[in-house]
Amino acid sequence: MQNYYVDSFQLKPGDELIVPKSGWDIIQHHALYIGYDHNGTHLIIHNDINRGVSLISVDDFFSVVRKVNRIIPFKGNNAKRKAIVQRSLARIGRPYNLINYNCEHFITEIKSGNPRSRQVENTFVGVLAALFIGAIISEQ
Repeated sequence: MQNYYVDSFQLKPGDELIVPKSGWDIIQHHALYIGYDHNGTHLIIHNDINRGVSLISVDDFFSVVRKVNRIIPFKGNNAKRKAIVQRSLARIGRPYNLINYNCEHFITEIKSGNPRSRQVENTFVGVLAALFIGAIISEQ
């Protein structure tokens, strides 16, 4: 079955998968396809809330993922592709942290060197805006 997903999505090492984490697609989960191991098992690495940065087979990943919202193909030559895979593998075991190191932080760190989560940033801005509006309304 794993070849079905790899072939269907034309996945290559370094490609980012963005999948829904919530029922309404509000929260997105980010993962990275890294290729296959010496046994031919195709692998995805992601920062999982329960296990931190960890490897998972493509079959196991797609046993819980029913939809792929977006695939961001890796842009770069084979040497850069290999480097991104090595950087991701070096982070195996790093713990998950919703605010400071979630799945999106992990992927942006691997790709750019700068761990960032737009989802956390947008939530923070939304909370600040709600507090600001609430303060204005309460003053009236």
